[in-house]
Amino acid sequence: MDESPRRRVLRTGGTLLAGGLAVGLGGCLQNDGTGTPTDDGDDGGDGGDDLPAYTDWLPAPAAFGRDHYQFRAATVATLRDHRSAVEGTRFESLLSAAGQYLSIDASDVTSMIDAQLAWVVLGDFGEYASALESEGAAVTETYHGYDIYDGAVAVGDGAIAFPRNREAGDLSGLKAAIDAKRGTADRYVEVDDDCRRLVAALGDAALLFGRPHPGTSGIDGVVAYGGAWTVEGKRTTLAAPLVFENRDVVAVDAVESAVADADFFDPASSTSVTRRGRSVVVTATFPTDTVEYLSPPYLYGGRQQQQVPKAAFSWDYERRGDDAGVLTIQHDGGDSIKATELFLRGSGIVAADEIPDTEPADLDVSEPGARWPNDAASGQVGDAPGVVGGDEVRIGVASDYKISVVWEPVDGATSATLGDGAGPDA
Repeated sequence: MDESPRRRVLRTGGTLLAGGLAVGLGGCLQNDGTGTPTDDGDDGGDGGDDLPAYTDWLPAPAAFGRDHYQFRAATVATLRDHRSAVEGTRFESLLSAAGQYLSIDASDVTSMIDAQLAWVVLGDFGEYASALESEGAAVTETYHGYDIYDGAVAVGDGAIAFPRNREAGDLSGLKAAIDAKRGTADRYVEVDDDCRRLVAALGDAALLFGRPHPGTSGIDGVVAYGGAWTVEGKRTTLAAPLVFENRDVVAVDAVESAVADADFFDPASSTSVTRRGRSVVVTATFPTDTVEYLSPPYLYGGRQQQQVPKAAFSWDYERRGDDAGVLTIQHDGGDSIKATELFLRGSGIVAADEIPDTEPADLDVSEPGARWPNDAASGQVGDAPGVVGGDEVRIGVASDYKISVVWEPVDGATSATLGDGAGPDA
């Protein structure tokens, strides 16, 4: 069963970035010449002359009815340039995420952006719109030059965008991102000085996150923080800026103490803490293959990040027809894991009506990105249902499926792929 572009796009939508970007934070974001100017005036060295191009897609929070939001971005093209170095690391899954979810050649994707209520994929997609139309998709609306197909995906020149709330028919987030890109609405960096300073301190980086609000940082006076990873072959550098409320409360000593106390930095070959105006930037260089966590623990209330659980999973595919069947994934032993922290992501997940002799009740999961169901977790971790040895889920799949079991803790500080499998026709 070769799932069509239309079916996969309309069914999975923004799962691409929800899954792909959750992996982590390396490389260089490309600037297409449309970056937003910035001038730090007399506050001393928080930024440069231009901001990265991804900020063009970030609307002011008011467009979403919010005071602030977190953003993420990745340049897949840069990671491709370092493919051999990132193989087997948490950076690698971004290289295949686009192909898994969008039925396009992942090598055509250059960048991906999570703008809270909209996901944007940039690249050279050629005849992608034609492929959608050949599968019966129709343009239901044209918005400022972007054709919106079946109220689910917007296709424009070099960009594909999804609304987060596609099932609710809410296109406001997608349209806000388009408005920001066109320059007809305020951008986040234009209305929020903390956001502008944070982005300026992050610089041009491919895998990055930014939180332009106090959040749960464990250091007093911090109003924005983030992290950006630059991958250069076997060497990977983290820049982790913290923006303080004003110059008087900048606490370099507190940041230095937090860095010294964090096991996170143990593999680093060099670490520095530098003040830039009312920002403090922590810079550390790691061997690429030692990067296990993607955000320093002091950004999360001083808590140490959770250790990646060690668990084995087995995969049993039962063919029910020429090109579809039921996949059973079983926890074969190792650590118990909260069901709410296990996700089933990838391509080729189908509903029961696409599999011969299969009823909905035969399946525990029939859509990508789903959590491991609580009723398929027989154990207990703390006060939550836990997936333990012997627990299993049944998934409807095409015979060319590619599926991963992904651990993603609720604090969002890290994630890891615990197992993956592919169908007989993959």
